[in-house]
Amino acid sequence: MKQVFVPKHSKDHPAPYGLFPIKVGQIHADPRYMRRGGDHDNTGLDFAIFKTEPRSDGQKLQDVVGAILIGYDTGFGHPRTRVIGYPWLDNGDPHYHPKQDPLDCTRR
Repeated sequence: MKQVFVPKHSKDHPAPYGLFPIKVGQIHADPRYMRRGGDHDNTGLDFAIFKTEPRSDGQKLQDVVGAILIGYDTGFGHPRTRVIGYPWLDNGDPHYHPKQDPLDCTRR
């Protein structure tokens, strides 16, 4: 199965920066979260790291949207942290379609 990353996806703008294929075998997530029901049992593990390939015109993700280098051994004094995620709520209704816009939270 081919997968893509779509930066800044929203209902009104489905692919404003294009589609970046995720390199096969390069999605790394905690297996406890990935198992059936893990999204409910292990909410603290709700993140993944993946490697993308260039989009169809050859542009790399970091050249299109920018990048922040991973800081190793930087300690824990990060006063401003930003987290972005897509909401999901299982209310039992098979016709329920969750809002597709991301939630954005910044700790100051």
